[in-house]
Formats: sequence, C-alpha cells, structure tokens
Amino acid sequence: MLDGCTLSNSLVAGVHNIPKQRLLIELNMRRMPIPKRGIAPSTRRPCIHQMGNASIGAHVAKYFNVQGSGNTLFLGSVVAFRENNNGGTYTIHYEDGDREYMDTSEFTMAYHRAKDEEEWEVAYILSLREILIKRLKEEEEYERLIMYARDVRFERDVNRPKWDHGRIIVCMLHCLMRMNEKVFFLLYFAAMKRCLGDPSERNIVMDLLTMKIRSIGNPSAQWKHTLGKDKHGNDKLSPLKMNYYKSNRIFNFRALTGLYEIIDIAIGTVFEEVRYDAGEVVPNDNDKWRAFIVAYLNAMELLTLSREYKHNEIDDLDRC
Repeated sequence: MLDGCTLSNSLVAGVHNIPKQRLLIELNMRRMPIPKRGIAPSTRRPCIHQMGNASIGAHVAKYFNVQGSGNTLFLGSVVAFRENNNGGTYTIHYEDGDREYMDTSEFTMAYHRAKDEEEWEVAYILSLREILIKRLKEEEEYERLIMYARDVRFERDVNRPKWDHGRIIVCMLHCLMRMNEKVFFLLYFAAMKRCLGDPSERNIVMDLLTMKIRSIGNPSAQWKHTLGKDKHGNDKLSPLKMNYYKSNRIFNFRALTGLYEIIDIAIGTVFEEVRYDAGEVVPNDNDKWRAFIVAYLNAMELLTLSREYKHNEIDDLDRC
C-alpha cells in the first residue's frame, strides 16, 4: 500500500548508512558509471601518532610495485615492536599475509599514509552516496509523474472539494502515526467541553484519562496531556504525541474494554434518557463513540493488511 514517494524517501534515508559494497551493487544495478577512486595525496602533515609498544595495533599503508598492476597499496597493522639503538623496529603484518620490518622513519611515513587513505576512502564513499541519492530523487520524481499521469481523479470534476473521498491518496506512513493521536485529542477535547466552567472537575477527569491511557498503553512515564493558553487567555489543549507502537497497544480489539472505559471517562457514563425521533431511538454521545471506535479499529485493520485486498474487503473499507 506504499506509494512510490514513500518508498523512495525510505531508500534515500537509508543511503546515509549503507556500506561501500552495497553502494557499488546499487549503482551497478542501475548501470550507472562508477567513478574511480584516486590515490590519496601524501600531505606530509605533522600529526601525533603512537610510537614504540603503544603503536601495536596501529594501521599502516605502503605502496609496492606489483608486476602487471603497477603501484598497489597494501594495508597492514603493527603486530610487534622491538627497541634498539636506532629507535626500534616495527613488525608489520599486511592483509595479504606478508610481513615486513620497518624502522622508525618508515613506520612514520606508513602511519601517515594510512591516515590519509582512511580519510580519502571516507570521502570516496560519501561521493558514491551523493550519486545514489541524486539518482533516487530522480526515480522518485519519475514515479510521481507516472502516478499522476495514471490518476484521473484530478482530471474529473476539478471543482469538487479536495477532501472528497474519491480524491484522497492515503499515505500509510503518516496515517497510522497521526490518527491514533487525533482520536486521543478528540477524547480529551470532549472531556474539556463536558466540564466547561468547572476547572477542578475538568482536571480530575483529564488526569483520570491520562492514568487510564498509561495503564493500557504503557507509554513513557513523562507522557501526559498539557494545557496551554489561546490568544484570549483561555485554557487550550495542546497537541498530543505518542509513539505509534505504544498507541497500537491501545487501539486494537484486545483492548476494546479499556477503550470503552476511556470513552466513559471522557464522555461520561450517565446515559441520556432514550429519545425518539420519528419512532427511532436516537443514540447518545457515549453510544456514538463506542460505535465509532469499533468502526475505526476495523478500518485500521483493513488499512494495514499485508496482502492484496479481496473485492469484499474494499467495500468493507469504504463502509468503515
């Protein structure tokens, strides 16, 4: 159910962390030219480095002339140090298994070269990531064009309101994150409206709401409702935030009894007298909220299906 925009955004976000090998695979899959990595310049800059026994484990790098390949960089590390009259001898173990002995001067140069190579490699990987990110953004734009070209909902009846159901594109990434918070907000708002004019009763009801939500969803201990002030100095409910995985513990059929209790606290458990309109029973607000919660949970279950919809399920989703 994810659209091309959401999928591409997810890929772009992940590019900043993927390793070099994966970058090369992604670029090769797209048949994109991969720039060659240059040889790191020797800056010969003075830098503090470990000497003597403290250098064991330090990285070094050295170029060797390999027949058929020219100058080839080999990376290694210090595995032993032996002190002598000339300052000491460093035993180097290279990645290909060879060993070499270096004096202090050779070790210093190889140590600096390794530092240069590490920085050069990081810069090269960053450049590959930039190339892939640019390509992914282009693919995202292409997907958008394809989606809009195929979508005729914006060509017919252009004067229809933008919130018409037939014109809605559901972004699942944000729908689930925000809808649960919105339902919480509406329940708190209903509690404030019910207790209008009595701040002490309002605070008691809202505190009970918060405690009940905490007991079911187990959010962080800092989670609570907050009140601000509007431009006229009146109390105003601030937007509520809750991690989706926490709120999902509340908004499911296993927690329906707890949801009914939350509704009772916010809306009130004292039911209005049964009223009739043209011979039909008119439901009170508590009944309406309970019916809404059931329909809402059904809709969320249908929206989060991980398989293709059956025809009757599409109709059920429309009804929800």
